[in-house]
Amino acid sequence: MHLIYDALRCADIITFSFPLYFSSMPSQMKAVIDRCELLWQEKRRGAVSAPSRTGMAFITAGSSSKNMFLPSITVLSHLMNSLGGTLDREHSILVDALDSPEGRKKYDEIIGDKK
Repeated sequence: MHLIYDALRCADIITFSFPLYFSSMPSQMKAVIDRCELLWQEKRRGAVSAPSRTGMAFITAGSSSKNMFLPSITVLSHLMNSLGGTLDREHSILVDALDSPEGRKKYDEIIGDKK
C-alpha cells in the first residue's frame, strides 16, 4: 500500500476506471479505497500540503437503472476529498446499458470506435 499512498500523494490527476457489478464498484477497488483511511487521517491532521488534485471516473455497466452510478461516485468523491481534491463529475464518463446495442453504440462513440 505504501507505493499506492505515495502515488496518490504525488498525483495531480487521478483516474478511476472500473465496471459496476450489481450497482457497485468491484470489491478490490473498494478495499483499496478503504485502506486509504491513512490519507484521510493525514488530511485531518493538516498534513496534506499538495496542490488540489482532480479525479475523474470512467465507469461502465451492462444494464441500466436510475442512479446506478451514484454510490460509486459518492465513494470516489469522499476519497478525493481525503486527498485534498475533488472528483470532476462533469468530465467523468459513465456508460450504462452495454448489454444492449444502444449501449454498445454509445460506448463506441465515446471511445471513438468507427466500426
